[in-house]
Amino acid sequence: MARRKKDSLADGLFRILMAAPWWGGPLLALAAFLFFRLAMPLILGVGVGDGHDPLAMPRQVFTGFSIMVAPWVAMLALFCWGVTEIKKFANRKLLDKQSGLASIGELSWQEFEQLVGEAYRRQEYSVEHTGSNGGDGGIDLRLRHGGKTTLVQCKHWKTWKVGVKEVRELRGVMASEAAQHGILVTYGSFTDDAIDFARKNPITLVAGPELEQMIRSVQQTNPKADRPNGDNRLAMRSQEMSEQPESPQELSAQSTVSTCPACGSEMVERTARRGQYSGQPFWGCCHYPECRGKRKL
Repeated sequence: MARRKKDSLADGLFRILMAAPWWGGPLLALAAFLFFRLAMPLILGVGVGDGHDPLAMPRQVFTGFSIMVAPWVAMLALFCWGVTEIKKFANRKLLDKQSGLASIGELSWQEFEQLVGEAYRRQEYSVEHTGSNGGDGGIDLRLRHGGKTTLVQCKHWKTWKVGVKEVRELRGVMASEAAQHGILVTYGSFTDDAIDFARKNPITLVAGPELEQMIRSVQQTNPKADRPNGDNRLAMRSQEMSEQPESPQELSAQSTVSTCPACGSEMVERTARRGQYSGQPFWGCCHYPECRGKRKL
């Protein structure tokens, strides 16, 4: 990927709104309006001082300008919010229409990054896209959850394996940004050297099959996926992920299933305790709540 130029103010605003919840845009617009309409006049201190104050006239001019632009700044923030919400909706549709590795392979690298970002967003991560404008300084996504930062690099390679060089580069970026965890996602697979290096570092490798599992586990609609017993076996939604983990004694007594689609760790059988799927079993990552990977049982 080419290197990205320094973000403009508009680019920074779009990135903030993409990572924010839906109500972040209206709240930002209200804050901008109040700042320019009320706070700026107070800061400029119009009316303070005697009649010989040489700054009285400039203060009045700037105050009038601030009051005038307040509604326009608020409308600009709402416009940016509307654009980002449309983009978020497109990302949700992009994820839900995937039917397997074949459809994922048809995506462009930009769409691939958006797909991976949406998959982690549905696992209750705050997702910041850093590479969607063409370059990323070594990472494509920055995930935040529980005060921890995870850096994600996406490799939409179809014809060769991702080698240890790319995994080492990710480890270097993690060290420079003091990130606690790294994830390397690819449509294809990894070399043995890459797998060995990742095991010795806090890096998770997500190859094509694991990526497909992760996508299926968070899809809200997937007409081509197997659904025994109708809607009763849908992949668990975010409502189930709000539950508290079982005690260590309960975990040790439960059976395990292959690997977590998000981090590659073992999964354990859990039972949803709240929401519309209350009482139904599902597979959850053994590292919950640090990892929120899940699969239908």
